Amino acid sequence: IFLTALRRSISADRFGVVSERQSRILSLAQELWTEVPPPRDSDSFNACLGSALCLCAAAADDTALQWAEELWAWAGRQSFKMDVKTPVDYLTVLESYKQYNKV
Repeated sequence: IFLTALRRSISADRFGVVSERQSRILSLAQELWTEVPPPRDSDSFNACLGSALCLCAAAADDTALQWAEELWAWAGRQSFKMDVKTPVDYLTVLESYKQYNKV
């Protein structure tokens, strides 16, 4: 929930983003990621991973792309079943950073 709230916090009143907030969400998200216990089931795995990936897409920062790639590699090493939405979240990250050759 916190990752989703962070991502939504960068929205301006109408359209666009508040750049001051956008530049801070990644470090806050990464700090949270290291402090919470690892997921125990597929539902929490997919919820956490999907939220983090959506945040990376919204952060619009090369470091966020790198973290998204690290998260995706980590996810591939987990035993949880990935739902149908989570790969779409990763594709959204790749699309937002114009990584068309990886899509």
